[in-house]
Amino acid sequence: SLSGKPVRFEITVNKMYDYDIPEISDELIAENTDYKTVDEYRAFVREELEKQAKEEADVYLEEDLMSAFVENCEFGGEFEKALEERKETFLKECDEQLLSMYGMDTVTFYGMYYGVPEEEVMQMIEEESAMEVKTTYAVKELAKQENITVSEEDYEAQYAEFAETSGMTVDEVREDLAQMKADGTLEEYIKENK
Repeated sequence: SLSGKPVRFEITVNKMYDYDIPEISDELIAENTDYKTVDEYRAFVREELEKQAKEEADVYLEEDLMSAFVENCEFGGEFEKALEERKETFLKECDEQLLSMYGMDTVTFYGMYYGVPEEEVMQMIEEESAMEVKTTYAVKELAKQENITVSEEDYEAQYAEFAETSGMTVDEVREDLAQMKADGTLEEYIKENK
């Protein structure tokens, strides 16, 4: 064993690179972007960053509103059964993917990724699953009380949005969702966003 013993390595440097970062100029911008001047490019970058920040803020606001809504709901009946089913489904789906990709189960992978023990991983899964199930139940009940329905036009609009963001055709999106048997999930997603 080499443990605790000094070791000597010999290496050969085959190449070295020196990066010459050019001065930002109108010429550089015009050659490498769709913009003609530094000012135009900076305005574009600023606009994109502001747009991204607004989108992120909107997402956080939606999540906070949904969390507040869900926390003020009472759950009974089949909630515990649905929660257990969701945890099992999550673990099964993740295990299949992570075992094939990394040769690890979900709990081991997330434990290593987050640097937490198995109990904390299971607590994280429990909390996330509970929020998903609560949100689904709360949205279903709200939709029922408010008579919110999903029309064929709503489905078509959602297919088109998914197609645009995924780079797929509407027919491919429709086929993928059908294969995943995600009709109920899609209906709940549309209701949640109405």
